[in-house]
Amino acid sequence: MNRPVSENRDLFAIADLAKEFGISTRAIRFYEAKGLLAPERVGATRIFRRRDRARLILILRGKRLGFRCATSPTISASTTPIAPSRSTSSPPRSTNASPPSKPSSRICRPPSPN
Repeated sequence: MNRPVSENRDLFAIADLAKEFGISTRAIRFYEAKGLLAPERVGATRIFRRRDRARLILILRGKRLGFRCATSPTISASTTPIAPSRSTSSPPRSTNASPPSKPSSRICRPPSPN
């Protein structure tokens, strides 16, 4: 079975993951700041393990599907799916209820480098 070289490794630098997934190192640091990734540190160097790489794959897959970032440590530490950014079905509304609030348009993406 031909597996990519990166799957055979145990440790990754931030630049390795950024290059492999075609994202910036800033994006990876953003996901770390949100609590979605927790690399080990050796001095100021981030050391990512296979688990971090697998989580990054899930984060990027969820982003493509329109899921929001999970900022709760409880949610990010578990394997529970992150809540979608928009609901496909909504509960029935009563006529006296106020209109639903506008869903957040911020999807899990790092700030632009303006």
